[in-house]
Amino acid sequence: MHTLSRRRALALALSATTASIAGCTGSSTRATEPYAEWLPARESGSIAAYIDFSLSTDTSRINPVLPLLAPGGGGGDDPALAPTLDLEGIDDPLLTFPLRTGGRVLGGAVLLLAVIGLGELVDPTRPTEGVTEIFLANGVAVGAGDVDPDAIDDTLPTGPEQTRFESAGERGDFALYESVGTGDGFAAVGDDAVLVSDARDRVEAVIDTHRGDRDHAAAADDAFADILDTVDDSHVFVGWQAPVDLDRYTVGDPGDPAAGLVSAGDDVAASVTFSPPDQTVAADLAVDGTTGAGPDRLDERLGGESAERAFSVDGDRVTVSGTYSAETLGLDFVAGEDTTAQPTVPSEGDLPPAVAEAVPAEGFGFTHLPEEDAVRVAFPSGLDADEVTLRALDSGTEVSTTTPSGVETMNVYVDSGDDAVLVLVTADGTTAAVARYEIP
Repeated sequence: MHTLSRRRALALALSATTASIAGCTGSSTRATEPYAEWLPARESGSIAAYIDFSLSTDTSRINPVLPLLAPGGGGGDDPALAPTLDLEGIDDPLLTFPLRTGGRVLGGAVLLLAVIGLGELVDPTRPTEGVTEIFLANGVAVGAGDVDPDAIDDTLPTGPEQTRFESAGERGDFALYESVGTGDGFAAVGDDAVLVSDARDRVEAVIDTHRGDRDHAAAADDAFADILDTVDDSHVFVGWQAPVDLDRYTVGDPGDPAAGLVSAGDDVAASVTFSPPDQTVAADLAVDGTTGAGPDRLDERLGGESAERAFSVDGDRVTVSGTYSAETLGLDFVAGEDTTAQPTVPSEGDLPPAVAEAVPAEGFGFTHLPEEDAVRVAFPSGLDADEVTLRALDSGTEVSTTTPSGVETMNVYVDSGDDAVLVLVTADGTTAAVARYEIP
């Protein structure tokens, strides 16, 4: 895994945050979102958040959307979360609310992982590695994706006492761990997910819900289930089942969640979905309650900058959707490569002179590592290039180094099927493909 030093630097400084993050959330058995299967039913109010890091590969070259949430330079108890999609020029809460407030709720989940030494699992800039989806479910951070249980089993029992864990049994397919330090941390590790919270019962409730042994949060709440159904199939989500204490469940200063338009006393669900083929971003929001702004005010303020908008009122429920053009948002959707004609490597005589001179005659070596879904590329000695990039053509994963002379090997993650790896070398400002490896 690739470590995120800025997150590790925050881990101990934010250890006190762990005990204060004790969220709860809701969902519907009818919802199609992946986070629906993790959310236990409970009597009190709940709050949920979700992000799909893989959207940057699914949507092929969104620039710059991710990392949407990453502890920045704030430090202390009020870290700065840094959305890379610039929202400063957008005065439309239909879009800014799920991104800003969702990012602050999700920040708590990211920090829960970082505090126990697993921050390296979360790297939005490498969306196909480690955790590819982050949830907040009833005070439990759920990181789903390419999780290596053996590596985590080696990590949790080591390190400083405040981040050290010991085995605490099993729950279904999950291995359980409890803190041996002064904190109340608890974790569960499965083949495709890691869960972290401050209490064992919270973690076990989420596991039981995921296994189908416990009701989902919205199973007994049709109103909340209905508003969740209006915002499914999203890349970013935030919502709550009233009443909630937003100050308790957000990292940093949450401020007014949506310019006074929605309230912590109402059921709320909001989402954002990115669609590069259409050069658009869609936002949806549903509110069920009477303590926030009235329908007229919501109609006036929500979706005003969208190109296409829908607004409806049904009793106490208001539903709004809007579609924004990339041009309006100043968002650059970079076109993906044409996979119908995958790039090939030119003959040595056709390489640009600077690139041909930079790569020794022995070239690059390749080893397929099927158990790791990776290809290991060996670098030749004497390589004198400005940058080397390994690109998996089917999975879309890329890794690069700007110090290739000091690198002996580098792995790139691939699809388990018929993927191919392309090596691109940059020298004197010129980039060219110099080697290609087809997985046998």
